[in-house]
Amino acid sequence: MPNTIAIIQARMSSKRFPGKVLKDLLGKPVLEHLIENVKKIKNLNSIFLAIPIDKINDKIEIEAKKHGVIIYRGSEIDVRSRFVDIIKETKADHILRFTADKPFFDPKIHENALKILRNNKFDYVTNNIPETYPHGFDTEAFTSSAFFDSLKLGDQKNNIEHVTPNLRSSEKYKRANLFTKFEDFKEYRFTIDYEEDYLFLKKFLKIYFCKFNLIEWKNVYKILRENPELFAINKKYQNLKRSASNDKMAKQFLLDLNE
Repeated sequence: MPNTIAIIQARMSSKRFPGKVLKDLLGKPVLEHLIENVKKIKNLNSIFLAIPIDKINDKIEIEAKKHGVIIYRGSEIDVRSRFVDIIKETKADHILRFTADKPFFDPKIHENALKILRNNKFDYVTNNIPETYPHGFDTEAFTSSAFFDSLKLGDQKNNIEHVTPNLRSSEKYKRANLFTKFEDFKEYRFTIDYEEDYLFLKKFLKIYFCKFNLIEWKNVYKILRENPELFAINKKYQNLKRSASNDKMAKQFLLDLNE
């Protein structure tokens, strides 16, 4: 089996919603929810939390250590360099990338991304080229060989911050995209960029966990259909796109988790 790791990038100094990764969400910090969900993904060899060295991020390290993840601290600005260092140190073959503001997702989406990456020899697998799942249910799986090769390509500033744009935009890489036929709710936001996003997720989770214990897309879909009023909470940010205009179309794989 390939050496597969998860890397969660996080920081306290978000410009739009500072400290969001440690905000309380149903009695637990956002970061704890995320780590718990990443741990449910099968066939991961290790989980890393990649945070900046600045002292303000000490609180994140203290929280993360409670949950048994490996801490790596590096550049605040050059986020990609944190990934480079971790992947080199671990000699990882396959990587799942997470951002700490997306704590709520179906682990099966990530498991299927890894399965397609491994079995079909793809370089990069996602589920938002084009977008059919809600923002926050995104996955990114890629090989270390493609990642290191992408470091040689242009647009370095954007890649330093967002890590994988070269993998998404260059046709030299073999890319795959997971999609769902049930894309009614692709405009919903389960990411926490703004306070309204946090309020939406807080409200949604209260409803969801009254009925279900495990996070599954088919049940998320059910709750969204039954509670259309939730859309209004962070509606003004619904048109913010995840994919860039230069993202190249990927080979499409139907992932039907509604059955």
